[in-house]
Amino acid sequence: MTVKEIKKDLLNIRMFYLDYDFYLSWRKKGINNRVFDLVEKYNRVMENAPVVLLRTFIGLYCEAKTQKMFAEDIGYSEHSVNNWNMELINYLQKNLQ
Repeated sequence: MTVKEIKKDLLNIRMFYLDYDFYLSWRKKGINNRVFDLVEKYNRVMENAPVVLLRTFIGLYCEAKTQKMFAEDIGYSEHSVNNWNMELINYLQKNLQ
């Protein structure tokens, strides 16, 4: 996968988690979308990720925080968060099939 494709997927995952309950309620009513499979695919890959990358994935994409918000929440610099996000994207690129 390309970095561009991963970033597009991460945006879709972020949007999904922003309205998680909404999407889940519609899924229970029979509405389906590829985003459900996409979330499962990324969650499987994250099972073996280093904990710092897992926390970055959760903070930036599952909790939909900005890098600044996430950095403030965990007490690290935005620069560190930016570096971890880049490492996360590299990790995903190497581990997604």
